[in-house]
Amino acid sequence: MPRTKLVNNIICINRSFLLFTLVFNWYMQDALELDLTLTSIFLILNVAILALTNGIGTTLCFGIAPNLVDNEYKYVYVTF
Repeated sequence: MPRTKLVNNIICINRSFLLFTLVFNWYMQDALELDLTLTSIFLILNVAILALTNGIGTTLCFGIAPNLVDNEYKYVYVTF
């Protein structure tokens, strides 16, 4: 089933949000001085979710990029 542009944008935004949670995890450890066990669990879960969604992010990049190129340039081959 093909995905719509809205679904692709939602996936990209959610994946970008995971990167900001890494900074928040550092803030929890450093400024708030929360328990190391809690912040370690949060960090492990965050990295695991990033790793699991890595394939989706890469696939989206390769799937969206060809649609952004104008039709006149799609079939131009560059040789060196």
